[in-house]
Amino acid sequence: MRDRVRLGHKEYRWMVAFDVTEEESINSDIERMNHFLDVANTELVAAVENAREVSRNEAILRMRSRVHDTVGQRLSILHRYLEDDDPDPEKLACVVDLARTVVEDLAEPDDIDAEGALRAIESSFSLVGIVISVEGPLPCRSEVAIAFVDVVREAATNAAKHGQAHRVDVSLGESSGCYTLSIQNDGAAARGEVHEGTGFPSMRRALARVGGTLSIVSTSPFTIEAQAPCAPPHEGEDQ
Repeated sequence: MRDRVRLGHKEYRWMVAFDVTEEESINSDIERMNHFLDVANTELVAAVENAREVSRNEAILRMRSRVHDTVGQRLSILHRYLEDDDPDPEKLACVVDLARTVVEDLAEPDDIDAEGALRAIESSFSLVGIVISVEGPLPCRSEVAIAFVDVVREAATNAAKHGQAHRVDVSLGESSGCYTLSIQNDGAAARGEVHEGTGFPSMRRALARVGGTLSIVSTSPFTIEAQAPCAPPHEGEDQ
């Protein structure tokens, strides 16, 4: 700051100086912080959008799996019934009801009764002469129980559709801190290497959501084995 001041009969120049180094440093810090916040905000917006896209994709995959599982099961039962040389009219009524309720069953309920769903699978396939024998209780972890039921449904569908099986044996157990599932059928052995279509990836996704794995033995008897941890993974821990 510069100014003129008169003292007595003389005029003087008056100069005042301020050290603004600290203020400039603070302003620079604020500018850098604002830039950092702008960048972080842009990244956050992109991350949120990516999360939404992932969520949408997962929802599509879940619905695709439900469509495949539900429609595939009903079609395989209907196909087996139509192949019967001496169809039972009473069973036909039940099969028709199964076909009518496809759309209703595609709606994903908030609470899935795994035990009830398993009994329904047994009952449905019994209409076309396929016995599903279950040994052992479903897992106590409800999400694992639901995943195992999904695997049983798909395995039974494949056994009816591709193996022309008449019996599917399901064994549930627990070993070394893991729930176990083994499924065998008396159908025809696979010819050559098993090509995984929509069904097996659907099973793997269902198990992956609960930290589980799936393996296939294509020799006779055709066997599907699955396992999932008894305890859910800790938050942040990879499944």
